[in-house]
Amino acid sequence: MKNFEADMGPEVGKRAAQFLETAMKADGLDVTLISKMNIVADELLANILSYSNAGKIRVGYEYTGDAVILEFSDNGIPYDPTQRARDKEKEEDGQTIGGWGLTIVRKMTDSFTYRYENGMNCLKVSKNCN
Repeated sequence: MKNFEADMGPEVGKRAAQFLETAMKADGLDVTLISKMNIVADELLANILSYSNAGKIRVGYEYTGDAVILEFSDNGIPYDPTQRARDKEKEEDGQTIGGWGLTIVRKMTDSFTYRYENGMNCLKVSKNCN
């Protein structure tokens, strides 16, 4: 897995996104797949940058030939986004504003897993290429 690691700062989200796009292009991935994975990465990076209170972030990328795997790790507040359930009743009443990022991630990926390990939130997503 190729990794981007950095202390949190004003440009870290942009630099992480550039790392991922460069790596996907270098592997010759289809433009449509790159676009989908960029959306996934943008949503997850936005959540980490906005809510985690992390000091460090690591973004991993791997292309296996069959799947694209992205892993996002941070040393922020422990939070398992795979356990977040949408409140459909509030949504239907128009009471929920925002919060669609994780739903988009779930719909655009084939695997969405979380673990907390060595003081790090580790979220892994994958998209099958076949």
